[in-house]
Amino acid sequence: GETYPCNLVCDRIHLENAESLGAYESDFYAKEPAVTRNSYGAGTVYYVGTQLSKEGKSYLLHTVCEQAGVCGVTGEDTSLEIVCRHNQNQTIYFIMNFREKAQLVPKQFYGYTDLLTQKPVPENAMLEQYGVYIVVA
Repeated sequence: GETYPCNLVCDRIHLENAESLGAYESDFYAKEPAVTRNSYGAGTVYYVGTQLSKEGKSYLLHTVCEQAGVCGVTGEDTSLEIVCRHNQNQTIYFIMNFREKAQLVPKQFYGYTDLLTQKPVPENAMLEQYGVYIVVA
């Protein structure tokens, strides 16, 4: 039920085993698939045959992640890149800022010791551009 603009490339897709998740609405390829999904074995592949708008890509990625059970490592909205690694005894978080401006560190990391500085992450900590915290939870 959602509509998003696309441009630049509009592949013409012939469905065999895949299903159409979205179709073009105009021009000679109207009603032809623009985004498809195909399941094979335990895997699923998506094909985007056009350049979706930012909003269209966001909607598609949110939907795909939701269906795959993928979720963020923090429940807070953040522009930081946060990666976690698990072993049998602990979880290690790599918190990185690739933005030009300083970014607020999510509250869940306050008080954990940064392995790089051996100091606790303070409340309302701001991570500068290219700054990194590595914490163990």
